[in-house]
Amino acid sequence: MNELKRILSNGRRLALFLALPVLCTALFFLERMGGDFRAGYAYLSEETAAYRAAVPRFAAMTAEEAKEDDTEFYMFDSEGEPTLRSTKLHVEGYAAYLDNVQAQAERMSGASVFSGDKKGFTYRNILKTAKDFEKQFGIKVQFGGNRAVEKWVGFRTADILYMLAIAAFIMAFFEDKRSGLLPVVRSCPDGRGRLAVSRMGALLFMALVFTLLFYGGVLASSFALYGGTDTLSHSIQSLEKFRTCTIRVTVGEWIALYFGAKVLCGFLIGLIFWFILSFLTNIQLAWLVLIAVLGVEYAAWAFIPPQMAISVFRYVNVFSYVFPAETLSKYVNMNFFGLPVGVRGFLTVLFVLLTAGLSFAIVLIAKKRHPLGNRDLLSRSIRLWNRAADTLRSRLPIPAMEAYKMLILGGTVIFAAAAVWYAPKLNYRSYSYGTSTDAIYDQYLHEVAGPITEATYEYIERARENLEYYEGDERGRFDEALTRLEEEVLELTEEAEAEGRTAWLVEKNRVENLYGRGAQSIHRWNSMAAVGFIILLAAPVFAFERKAGTELTLRSLRRGRGYVLRSKYAVLILETVGLWALLFLRQWLKSRASLGETMLNAPLECFGVFAVPFPGLRLRDAVTAVYVLRLIGMIAAALITAYVSS
Repeated sequence: MNELKRILSNGRRLALFLALPVLCTALFFLERMGGDFRAGYAYLSEETAAYRAAVPRFAAMTAEEAKEDDTEFYMFDSEGEPTLRSTKLHVEGYAAYLDNVQAQAERMSGASVFSGDKKGFTYRNILKTAKDFEKQFGIKVQFGGNRAVEKWVGFRTADILYMLAIAAFIMAFFEDKRSGLLPVVRSCPDGRGRLAVSRMGALLFMALVFTLLFYGGVLASSFALYGGTDTLSHSIQSLEKFRTCTIRVTVGEWIALYFGAKVLCGFLIGLIFWFILSFLTNIQLAWLVLIAVLGVEYAAWAFIPPQMAISVFRYVNVFSYVFPAETLSKYVNMNFFGLPVGVRGFLTVLFVLLTAGLSFAIVLIAKKRHPLGNRDLLSRSIRLWNRAADTLRSRLPIPAMEAYKMLILGGTVIFAAAAVWYAPKLNYRSYSYGTSTDAIYDQYLHEVAGPITEATYEYIERARENLEYYEGDERGRFDEALTRLEEEVLELTEEAEAEGRTAWLVEKNRVENLYGRGAQSIHRWNSMAAVGFIILLAAPVFAFERKAGTELTLRSLRRGRGYVLRSKYAVLILETVGLWALLFLRQWLKSRASLGETMLNAPLECFGVFAVPFPGLRLRDAVTAVYVLRLIGMIAAALITAYVSS
């Protein structure tokens, strides 16, 4: 307990531990709002209200009625996600799904292509899957609004922030080593094994606290948005994404199981970090080793298919414990050198072995490893590596050496890796929707956008003739949208003739969603994120020499005041350009693809979003200017940060 008090007595560390869960919940809301601070809340309120209203409507439907229903609509990141319609069909067809699993196993086991090799993974996996799914018969699945749990389980940002909090807590165990107090602490009666055991207790307690703060806050927020607490008594298989789950529990019991698993996984992750860092004395080296280990582990977890013979390395992986929801929600057998082995059972056994082994090893290291002795094999290996690497580093040109100092010695590679992970999550457009007539009008507009010519009038005439294929209200909506298009064409033609230019029909709403007032808060958030990464990357640019005590020596040399200084800024600008490419180049390319060549060639005066400083500009010029000006702004922010750092 005293060790826990010592760690939490550090104000900055305590602030970090409190800020990360708040950030986690804030990022969950931001994701649900599509990254739009200003209008996103209104869109989210509309979406959640529509969802809550649709739940009882779909509950009263039959499966056939739900199959024909196409009114359900979600504004943000719903592609590939379960809907009320698909959930209804899943619930109605779950029993047939189980029957099909057994029937398919019988067919495949009897097929010569599979039964020919009865010792192969495929044949054994078929039989094992059928046997494991036999106990699923009799499970009662029920329809309900499960979106709160689905979005909570799918929010992996919480897992990353949780792992970061565990790593930050583990780093606090090594403060006595960094401050030179380790020999004193170790000479005390309780400064060895008992201290290590006490720290394990503190780690387990903080894993519990972090789990409640990170995942409890997001879960409560998700239920507040989408409701669904009445489904906690349903079987977990009632959720479409849990179709293959073979754990017989309710939704509420599964959530409790997940919380417990997350506490234990956090404890194990902390032990892994602790064990690795026990062999290191340099803080920058410690972070780099952790990043290297996590990078290799993530590559194996993300890119090795489950069917491959080496899939064991995908599951015997730290990220299997970082993202335990996958293991607890899906039925998966891995190819363990030709044998089908259930991943959940295997990881449970592995957890027990790793926890016991790492705990014993950490206590043994605390008792036996001398702080000032010569048994630091890893440091000796690193010294040998440095001698070999110095042969290369000593031949690096000054700009390359400055890049090495900033990225590796300055530790900014950590923030560069964070930018790589975070960049795809940035939104770049808002969402503006109207009535069904507006959607039909936008469809007409998309098909006929461009210069108004005879082809435009021919298209309208054909569309008018096609109205006879529609009936009732549907025909009225199409007729209203087409009339609106005709009026728009007439108005634009008259304006263009009066001004002596070519009339253009353009999709203003599409451009408004990308660059208009509705998207301003999104771009503002993206800019804030970019400046935040710039500060993290640029802040250490002059810090290395100051920390090493070589700043005055460097400034006393002519090349130190000139060429080295210019090299630092050149490397900083290159890093900024790379960061811009990560954050905004993807958005630029997607925006251009979304607009299309016809829209990009449209005169800028056709749009009210952009000011027109010079006549003759096209939309592509304005779009290019937006991203070029962002690059210039980011470079300016980097130079200002470097100046303050100096």
